[in-house]
Amino acid sequence: MRPVHPQHGLVRCLSKCCLAHPGPWWSRGWLAATIAMVLLHGILDSADARADLPLKVAELERTDPVDFGSEILPILKRNCVACHHKGEAEGGLMLESITTLKDGGDSGQAVVAGDAASSLLMSRVTGEEEPLMPPEDNSVGASALTPEELGLLRLWIQQGASGSDAAAESIQWQPVPESVRPTYAIDFSPAGDLVAFTRGNRVILMDLETQAEEARLVDASLNVGPVADVDLVQSVAFSPDSRQIATGGFRSVRLWERTRVADDDANPLQGRTARRVAFNASRDRVAIVNAIGDLEIWNLSENQPQVTIRSLGEPLAGLAWVETAPRLIAGTTGGTIAVYDATTGATISINDLALSIDQVAVGRDGAHVAVSDQQGSVRLMKVNQAATESDAGLEVVHDSLGQVNDAAAIAVLSSPKAAVVIASESGGMKIIDAENNQIIRTIDVPAPVGTITVFDNESKMILGGSDGIARVCDIASGNIVQTCQGTRGEQLAIDRTEHDVARQKTIVAALNARTGELDGLLKKEEEALAAVVKKRDELAKTHADKESKLVDAVKAVQQAKSNSEKAGKQAADAAQAIVSTKASMQMATAKVNSLSAVVPNLEQNVRAAEAKLAALPAASEAGEPDQGSMPDSKGPSDVGDEDAAEPSKPADSTPADSKSADSNADSGSASGDEPTEKDKPKNEEPNDQDPSPRQAAEKELEQSAAALAKAKSDLQSAQASVKDLQSKIEALTQTEAAAKAAKDAAEKELKTANEAVSKAEAEKAKSEQELKNQQRAVDAATKARDRAAAVIPEHQSRLQAATRRQTRLEQQLAGQQQRLVGPAKSVIDCSVRPDGQRFATLHRDGTSTIYRLSDGRPVDHLESAATAQVSLVAPSLTPQVVLLPERLIRLSDATIQCQETRFRWELRRQIGAVTDPQVIVDRVTAIDFSPDGLTVAVGSGEPSRSGTVKVFSTQTGEMLRDFGELHSDSVLGLAFSPDGHTLASAAADKTLRLTDVATGELIRTLEGHTHHVLAVAWQNDGRTLASAGADQSVRVWDSGTGETLRTIGGFPQELTGIEFVDSGSQFVAACGSGQIRLADGSNGKTIRNFDAAGDFLFSVAISPDGQRLVAGGQSGVVRLWNLSDGKKIAEWE
Repeated sequence: MRPVHPQHGLVRCLSKCCLAHPGPWWSRGWLAATIAMVLLHGILDSADARADLPLKVAELERTDPVDFGSEILPILKRNCVACHHKGEAEGGLMLESITTLKDGGDSGQAVVAGDAASSLLMSRVTGEEEPLMPPEDNSVGASALTPEELGLLRLWIQQGASGSDAAAESIQWQPVPESVRPTYAIDFSPAGDLVAFTRGNRVILMDLETQAEEARLVDASLNVGPVADVDLVQSVAFSPDSRQIATGGFRSVRLWERTRVADDDANPLQGRTARRVAFNASRDRVAIVNAIGDLEIWNLSENQPQVTIRSLGEPLAGLAWVETAPRLIAGTTGGTIAVYDATTGATISINDLALSIDQVAVGRDGAHVAVSDQQGSVRLMKVNQAATESDAGLEVVHDSLGQVNDAAAIAVLSSPKAAVVIASESGGMKIIDAENNQIIRTIDVPAPVGTITVFDNESKMILGGSDGIARVCDIASGNIVQTCQGTRGEQLAIDRTEHDVARQKTIVAALNARTGELDGLLKKEEEALAAVVKKRDELAKTHADKESKLVDAVKAVQQAKSNSEKAGKQAADAAQAIVSTKASMQMATAKVNSLSAVVPNLEQNVRAAEAKLAALPAASEAGEPDQGSMPDSKGPSDVGDEDAAEPSKPADSTPADSKSADSNADSGSASGDEPTEKDKPKNEEPNDQDPSPRQAAEKELEQSAAALAKAKSDLQSAQASVKDLQSKIEALTQTEAAAKAAKDAAEKELKTANEAVSKAEAEKAKSEQELKNQQRAVDAATKARDRAAAVIPEHQSRLQAATRRQTRLEQQLAGQQQRLVGPAKSVIDCSVRPDGQRFATLHRDGTSTIYRLSDGRPVDHLESAATAQVSLVAPSLTPQVVLLPERLIRLSDATIQCQETRFRWELRRQIGAVTDPQVIVDRVTAIDFSPDGLTVAVGSGEPSRSGTVKVFSTQTGEMLRDFGELHSDSVLGLAFSPDGHTLASAAADKTLRLTDVATGELIRTLEGHTHHVLAVAWQNDGRTLASAGADQSVRVWDSGTGETLRTIGGFPQELTGIEFVDSGSQFVAACGSGQIRLADGSNGKTIRNFDAAGDFLFSVAISPDGQRLVAGGQSGVVRLWNLSDGKKIAEWE
């Protein structure tokens, strides 16, 4: 984490204090005032600091070159790199190397070699160019450079800005105090016999059988004490064959190898010729039958023979110590049984049994001796403990035990009562009571037994079979409690293959189950496709109906539009005719009005003319000619002549409008047309003779009467015209109203039709969209069906390949198991170590294997020193094996071999170095061996900057794969998949990544954790993996899809370690609170919790057999539990 700037820290501190401890005087006003004062103080300080810019640069008096790696880079790391590195390059500028300095950032080149004044870096760190770097309000606690640092930086630039990025490190490592003892890493050996754990920079190996420290890994070249590394060891791992351990330190990985302690060639027994050997129970004395047949009794503490007993002249068939008394009992093939004093070599008794002896067995108390002859029968004898050389010394108890006639191996039991164990060639095992010769128990053994070895306490015996299996039998019950077969390497190989077979069976079973699922899915997809096709066809029919309805609706719109246009035209024509008719009617009405106004005037004129005429004397009286005699006088038609009428008009008797009307009436017809020729006054020839008054009056009357008659006639005509026009207007109005009504109806019809079109269009668009959608559904369903169909052949191919692989693995397993049996593997002798915890077998091929009694696992294997297999041609050359506390004694081809059974761990190879960040950049925080043990994956990274993963050869140390900066923060966990093809990495950048080991390609990134991912583990199925995070949760993933199958929470603190149990879905997760949870990854249920007494745990591991759990943490105390019941087995402080 970045350090907090002091000013920011004070504000937060004050805020927390005030909020956490409210009181009468901790008011908000006081808090605000205090914070304001602090901030103001900071602002004033900042202002004062800015007033001092640019910063002073010291003048350095030196001529030697400034080294970038050791002098400049540390300055930049302290004050600049926190914000200018690969992971966080503010302004695009990185200051981690000379190259990146010269490359510069967004503002250009940071350093100009030889020109400090033009270098942007100098301008910024001095404040000559603002803002000053590092800024005063930075959140990482960086400080402005001192004058000396500025002077050094300027001098380096002036000197050419050259040098190496790597500092010439000269680190003087000091021993890590014993008090610093966290157990960051822990691991079980795949053989299940050791636990390796770290304690500070020490690595300790504990023997699970004895629960005692077996060894410590010590790099003597460090010269800082018995430690494995100069730095804290944060990772440790056993190789799959348990022969190597990898430990991770600072920029280095050490590979340690388990090697046998060199044999002691100075041992006088080594290479000595012998025909038979026998050790006493305490293994401090041995009886050796030498090449000539003499019996030598050696005191091993003095490494020389103490007594030599002359040969009996015949090869020995058996030689045994009597533990209750210092005696030796020897039996020859010729039938002689001799009893010797083992201290003096004196002969106690010589007994001739008169039979050919094949085997001799003596009870531990020396009370009974059993022999089998060449015919396979067994005779039991009792030893006379007080016998002397002159006495027989042996008393026959039973001439034939259990009526056995094909004995292959015999042994004598002393407690709880005397009995004889007989293994017959036919494969049967019998325990016969020595007293009554009755069968106490029959033991079923699958293969013939060639040798029987009884434990010192006579609670168990080892049955060496011709099938190469050593079976440990509980004598009291007759049950086979352990079946021991093969070497350490062979059993580990079988274990791996069994796991591979189990995993492959799981894969095949899942694929078979998937076959049914895929068939069901295909059927489901076909049904779904049929359903969507059916619906699409229904929608297509519906869409066609909608299209037809739309066409009909469009036609209806066109018809309604035509009707509307036609009615509109009719209404318009009627309206236009009404307008025209109304205009004519207006003119006619005007004429009527005019004529109506003229008629009264004309009537008045007539009356005036009549009055005037009446007032004149008759023509005869006046002497005027009669009208009839006056041809030239004007007729009635001329009454319109204004000149004639003028004298009779009273002045201003007619209004102006009447005159106008009259004028119009005179000048036009009733229709308002221009006056015709007949209507115009006739131009008469002027009369040279003026008419008489009466004539004039008559003429005037005539004209007035004629004008009145015409006006009335015109009035009647005009009135008739007005009436006609009124009727026409009414008719046109009705026509217009009907046309408008028709148009309105047509418009309503058009509107309805348009609405119908809109609705039809909407329904068509909807159905069209539905059809398109359904077609897309059909396309999608078709693709889904095709995908489902296409997956099946691929799946079948995978299933066939997986089945073939399962078959190959099963054949491989059968081959591995078959190689453990056969004549060459037959067990021909066994020996139990004095402490009873281990035993050794000798096989016909001359090899020996040492087994752990507690679980029957092989812990060591020794090849034959002879070039040929053990030969059993001569009984005198009987192969034997004797297991001592620290060495194995074998008699093979008449030669004694003394071989060490002790081991030590030696540093064989170191990858990387503390001074070289190129191989491994920083602390090694994660290690894992590949399943074949040929490579080791190493995780490291600079905190908050990079997370690197590399793969190295365990044989040469050569780097085989560099996955680069796979993560953006330190890698904290690594795990190869069970098949070794995929490497899972967990990192502080909150992600897991799956990488193809062969190609180096990133397969998948698993995201979901909200904090550091501290550990990762694979389930044996090779698909499921689990991760432990600092977000207090376990996530179970499907590596094939990247899907989170389950998130398991409820942990009180971060989770630091995780391991699956054996081949199942159960896992254990270690928590910082000291809790360890055993849970089932398939359902998330907690099975059991283990308590580490408040220790902050860092690591956890499960034994290969899934029976034990070990964990360690900050205290350095390592605890061992029994997984099945939660009982604590051991605690190593």
